[in-house]
Amino acid sequence: MRTIGRSNDGKTVIGVERLKDVNIKLGDNRGTVSVDNGVFEFEVKGGAFTLQSVSKQGYVLVSPNNLPRVYERSSDLLEIVLMDLNEQVKVQREVEKKIRRQLDKQYKKELSELKSLRKQKKITEEEWRAGMQEIYEQQEKDENLIKEMAERYSRIDFCALNEQNRLIARYIIDGSLAEVREMIHGKGSMDERIRKNKQHREANVEGRKNLEKSEQYEGKSAADIAQDCFNMAEIFLESGQADSALYYLKKRLAFDTTNAIWLIDIAELYVEEKEDYLSALEYYNKALTIYAERFGEEDSRTKFVKEAIENVKRRLKERE
Repeated sequence: MRTIGRSNDGKTVIGVERLKDVNIKLGDNRGTVSVDNGVFEFEVKGGAFTLQSVSKQGYVLVSPNNLPRVYERSSDLLEIVLMDLNEQVKVQREVEKKIRRQLDKQYKKELSELKSLRKQKKITEEEWRAGMQEIYEQQEKDENLIKEMAERYSRIDFCALNEQNRLIARYIIDGSLAEVREMIHGKGSMDERIRKNKQHREANVEGRKNLEKSEQYEGKSAADIAQDCFNMAEIFLESGQADSALYYLKKRLAFDTTNAIWLIDIAELYVEEKEDYLSALEYYNKALTIYAERFGEEDSRTKFVKEAIENVKRRLKERE
């Protein structure tokens, strides 16, 4: 039982603290509490157990998500990660400031280019006004985007990232987008990485002799590619390229079409960036089905998606 790992330089992980007095509830109504060093124990009856809930006042669960979750009996340690809510607010504000500074530079550059074109009489007054209006509208849209991105990055557990992805996450937070692109592209073509991962997945199905090794490669490769797809989407969102961001979010979704959070990410992009409400409803409804079947109609996650769907429907009605 520990807190989320942070990083100021993208290399060194800081801020990890073992947590005591965390309440763990199992599916058979048994429970246990973590002790001083964050350790918790319980007896596994049969071949599996259900982790029902994890709670501690002033903290929110980061990993594992989508509880309740069934685990097979294993000798491996089960690591649970929580985040201090006060720290999250602080980190979120810091990230918002950094992203806003980066976007402000972009706005100023666009305004300067527009003024230059007007001064050189390369655009008409009408085109200049339309360009100015477009920039101001983009600023309004970006305000929502800034908050969403800051919230996501405030929840990043740097302990769970490899060395390269730690640096990528740090660069994105700092707005160093060119460095991020260079690092991701340095791993090779995204399509080629996906193709190789698919080969290993098919090899597992066919039953290779080195099945265990292939499964390990597949899992690590898929997680790394999914993270890079998310990173590329964030880069394009920061530069206002919603279509490219959507492309990478959908590539990520292909690795796990039952990941409700990934479905919601796509739906939210359709709402905030594309104003394509019908497409947003398609992805929200898929997420709703997953949450409702997994957690029930009264779960907070199910209610969250229901509320999002109603908001989209209201926007559609207002447009008519």
